[in-house]
Amino acid sequence: AKNYISSAKHLLTSSPFTKQEEVCIKFRRAVECIIDEKVFNGLAPTRLSSKNNRIQWDKLKPLSSDKNIIDNLKNIHNRVSGGELHEGTESGENPVEKAELDSMHMTLSQYIN
Repeated sequence: AKNYISSAKHLLTSSPFTKQEEVCIKFRRAVECIIDEKVFNGLAPTRLSSKNNRIQWDKLKPLSSDKNIIDNLKNIHNRVSGGELHEGTESGENPVEKAELDSMHMTLSQYIN
């Protein structure tokens, strides 16, 4: 997670900023790593994954001592997925802006320390 977040931070500091999609990909992967590193402590039970590879967020909450971390990770994961990485209404009408990515970076950074 730390590597993805660090790499995203490097992209966020570039000027002009043109790497929204790359930052979103790195943040999405960072969220998945944080779940593995913080919630599952390195071991992801197969019962919490589906054949569609979707994260079953509600089943993660009982595994974490901090329920807010799951909600925050879910919000970031959903936003970078729908706002930038998948073509559709959200990415067209509400793209992820740099300020929002900076905020996501701050949130994710607090979970890797």
